[in-house]
Amino acid sequence: RTFPFFEGYKNEIRFYPIMSPGEGDFYIFANLKNEKKLKIVLLNKYKFINDETTLSININHLLENLKIEESDVETYTISYEAKNIGSPTRINMQLIYGEINNCSIDSSVNVSLHNDDIFLPEKSSYETWGQILNIESYNSQIGICFGNFIEKNFLKDSIPISLEIYDESGIIKKDIISIKNYQKYIINSKDINSDSKFLWVIVKSPKPYI
Repeated sequence: RTFPFFEGYKNEIRFYPIMSPGEGDFYIFANLKNEKKLKIVLLNKYKFINDETTLSININHLLENLKIEESDVETYTISYEAKNIGSPTRINMQLIYGEINNCSIDSSVNVSLHNDDIFLPEKSSYETWGQILNIESYNSQIGICFGNFIEKNFLKDSIPISLEIYDESGIIKKDIISIKNYQKYIINSKDINSDSKFLWVIVKSPKPYI
């Protein structure tokens, strides 16, 4: 699965033991900006015993170790490869974003890796949503990207994405953006004119895994 990289902020992932027995390897890739084609760099590989291992991986530190500039990174991808009895149906993790200097509260989002064996209905449009805290003392952002890098779902061309932003009064912004598989689009609450403390973002795409 692929996630947006937020330049200048902590980008971290945490894996806890899961109930499915077995072993595997986690691969962490950085997807770099490139005008001609996608450049994918393997940042590191981690051994994982499913019901024993705990991992905390700081993406910023991996980039620093390989002398990769944060400004060159669009997204990063996590892949799990089973070594013996097959991949678990679900692999959960915590996606952590926050201040690099640890002076404020991190955001922590529970997410799962994608699995092609999980049923995905054929639809004309796929939808997801998120919430932004719109308070002056908080820096609140949402990153939009496609989450799947499996070859048959790979997007070579830019895909038009419908973007709607709501506050307590209703819809306040509507836009069409275009992104490729590895690209990201960042929405910052400070760029939105609203007095509501909470904003809701709805994203619609003709392709899944947005």
